[in-house]
Amino acid sequence: MQHSLSVTGHLNEENIPVIQGIQVLPRDEGITFVAASAEDMQQLKRSLALSLTGTIIDEYENKYLSEIVNAEHGYLNPMERQKILRDAVGTVEKTAPGKRAHYIETRLYEFLAASDVLSIDGFVRFRLKEYRNMLRQIVDKVAGNYITEKEYEEFIALLQYFVSMQPGLVEVLHVIMDKDTCIFLDENEVPIQDACMEDIFFAEAQGTLTKDDVLLSVLITMAPERIVLHHATGNMRHEILETVMQVFCGRVRICENCQICKKDK
Repeated sequence: MQHSLSVTGHLNEENIPVIQGIQVLPRDEGITFVAASAEDMQQLKRSLALSLTGTIIDEYENKYLSEIVNAEHGYLNPMERQKILRDAVGTVEKTAPGKRAHYIETRLYEFLAASDVLSIDGFVRFRLKEYRNMLRQIVDKVAGNYITEKEYEEFIALLQYFVSMQPGLVEVLHVIMDKDTCIFLDENEVPIQDACMEDIFFAEAQGTLTKDDVLLSVLITMAPERIVLHHATGNMRHEILETVMQVFCGRVRICENCQICKKDK
């Protein structure tokens, strides 16, 4: 008694198993395999599950990732979507490649064991829910990271613009960092008491500004030519330090052992 299996979809010749006793009959939209025994058909299905796993990863994965990017992040321009797609492809390739291949192969063999008709397109869309969800989650994470990074770059550019428009009120601004607050000194190491900073300190006292907010607000308001940060290590978050370094590019020096540092230890 002959046994047959029909497969429709994109199949590369190198992905078609060659097994003795199996006839391969090309059709308009796919291939029909004919086996002389149930044992031969079972062997074919095992081999086909393995080879089609490679086909799905090579031929369908990028296509599906592209569909997700365009459907869920169409508000981005084409270049941005292309970048997200490239980053998503790279992330997928680094994210447990053996695990995803094993999952696809297992689901394929389970399906083939119970069916003699396989549509590769239909199988990917309706039988690989966990795999497709994984791809969607990766795209969403990559897109989220990109948008966050883009917003941060726009924020930095805006702060740089504000600084460029501000007249410098001091030549040098010393900032003594503390875990809870900041002390600001001018080039003569005299505490700064400027009317334009009163609102900033009042907002801090009311709890509407954090220490990081106060630091940025004062630096932008004073727009100094040079900034010296004292006791920054351990008292300043890495993120806010990076922000200050980018906004005031080339103007910032970190000091840990000057007279001011020693005096305030």
